[in-house]
Amino acid sequence: MNLNFKNKTVIITGGTRGIGKSLVHIFNDVGANVIITGTKKYNSVNFDFLRNNSRIQYNQLDYLSDKSVKQFIRLVSALDRVDVLINNAGVNKIDTISEISIDDWDWMNTINLKGPFLLTQVVSEIMKKQKSGKIINIASIFSVISKVKRAAYSATKWGL
Repeated sequence: MNLNFKNKTVIITGGTRGIGKSLVHIFNDVGANVIITGTKKYNSVNFDFLRNNSRIQYNQLDYLSDKSVKQFIRLVSALDRVDVLINNAGVNKIDTISEISIDDWDWMNTINLKGPFLLTQVVSEIMKKQKSGKIINIASIFSVISKVKRAAYSATKWGL
């Protein structure tokens, strides 16, 4: 299969490791302009190819910080187009439902649900104007099945 994403813009949240990092490599290889988010400061991100690649842009995004979210949403709102949004960022607290604190519950819901919701609101408006685009939410197998100490995480991933 020959994919060509030249002149296409792809946003990948949680693009600094795991599935997100793999997606960054794939979209970079097919010519996309890739906007990556992660929680770390730029200079602490271990992406050697990021430093010498004008098609990849890293943005620190902390869904727990209103200031950080507003700043990133302003950046996204100013884009001419967004062809793909991949809501990949996510967190997990492994503990029984009776032991999960309200703070942990709020933390997981903010990152796993509220953050993607806010970003999808903005990006969907851009996509409506350009009459095209794809939004992909990376959930988890735990959104449809669960196991011990995963109930809270499963709830947030099912919601996504």
